Amino acid sequence: MLIETGLGSFLESTIGNLAKKVLSTLGIGVISYEGVTGAMQAALDAAKSYFDAIPQTALDLLGLAGFGTFFSMIATAIMFRVGMTIMRKTFGILNPVS
Repeated sequence: MLIETGLGSFLESTIGNLAKKVLSTLGIGVISYEGVTGAMQAALDAAKSYFDAIPQTALDLLGLAGFGTFFSMIATAIMFRVGMTIMRKTFGILNPVS
């Protein structure tokens, strides 16, 4: 009986704290990711609405110049950078050695 009580309190103190840390880290990561994703989606929607005001001939020229691909690459690079920053701060990975 005494061994079971000691083992139970040991598991509760070690695994309980570890589980709390993991779940809180994942929770903060999900909240951060959802917030940033929503903000980036709003920014992209605003940029698209600004381009709707451009005359069709100018849009055609921008399309021929490959502006859509350029805009997509820039937006993807920004999202990647923000995602890596969130992962680094949330999970503590990819920290530069100093």
